[in-house]
Parts: sequence; C-alpha cells; structure tokens
Amino acid sequence: MELLSFQGLCHIVGIPQQTGEHWMKEFSMYIPKTQQDNTIYFLTEAIDVMRFIKKCKYQNMGTTTITKQLAGRSFPMRVDNPQTEVYIEWEQKISHDTANITAFMRNIGTTISHVAAHEHMLQKLVEKQDAYEEHFITIKEQQMEINQLKEEIGMLQKQITQTEDYKTKKQYMANLFK
Repeated sequence: MELLSFQGLCHIVGIPQQTGEHWMKEFSMYIPKTQQDNTIYFLTEAIDVMRFIKKCKYQNMGTTTITKQLAGRSFPMRVDNPQTEVYIEWEQKISHDTANITAFMRNIGTTISHVAAHEHMLQKLVEKQDAYEEHFITIKEQQMEINQLKEEIGMLQKQITQTEDYKTKKQYMANLFK
C-alpha cells in the first residue's frame, strides 16, 4: 500500500501546505488517511478527494456545499489503523442519505404548512361563496318583488287611464245633457 506524507499530498495536488491544513480541518472525514507510529499518512485516494476540493474551491463553493458534494460522491475511502483496515464508503452513503432525508423531511414540513394555509384560504372562500349565494337569493327575491310591483303599477296605470277615460266620457255626457 502506497502512503503519502502531508507535504507530498499538497505537492501532488498543487496547493500550499497552509491551504492543505485548512482543508484537512474542514473535510477531515472525507480525506483517507492512516496512522503509523504516531504519524499520519495519506492514502493515494486522498489525491482525488483533494483535487475535487480544489476544483470546488476554485468555483467559489462554500464549505457546506463542498461537504454535500463530497457526501454525494463515492470516492473509494479507506481508514487504516495498525490493527485493522476499515472501509468507510458506506459512511458516505449514510451521510448522504441522512442529508437527503433531512431535506425531504424539511420539504414535507413546508408542504404540510402550505397545505394547511391553503385549507384555511379555501375555508374562507367557501364562507364567502355561501355569503354571496345568500346575497344572490336575496337579490333574486327582490327582483321578483320588483317585477310584481311593476305589474301592479302597470295595472294601476291602466285603471287610472280607464278611470280618466270614464271621467272624460262622463263629463262629455254631462255636458251634452245640460
């Protein structure tokens, strides 16, 4: 197994050691390393991870975004200690799935609150519609009453006209017999 020193890793990736130290603190869990005799060495897989971080940094991505990107990628990662070799690719998947589940649950919560708000607005609209329907019924009743009154007015005008005709004829007849 080929191991790299920190200085060798920074040289291969093409970054200053100070930058590498900063990235080690930010993205430690994603950079495969091993410890031998109290010295930390990096696995060759760390080169791909560091190059990916470098690419993301040059694209002005923030730490959170890069972490999510790293969690979503499947770099072959290995952590070695003197006794055993443990592969942690599944940890990335779990981390990625946890982030997805968290985002999904957040979206569900937002959706539920939006549904509740829409239900409230729908209830208000139903109440307004009921009020408008009652108002419409009242208007229809008033319109029917107005039509009845118009008919009555028409009949009264006819009676007035007939009465005036009758008075005129009566007057005419009275004048004839005078």
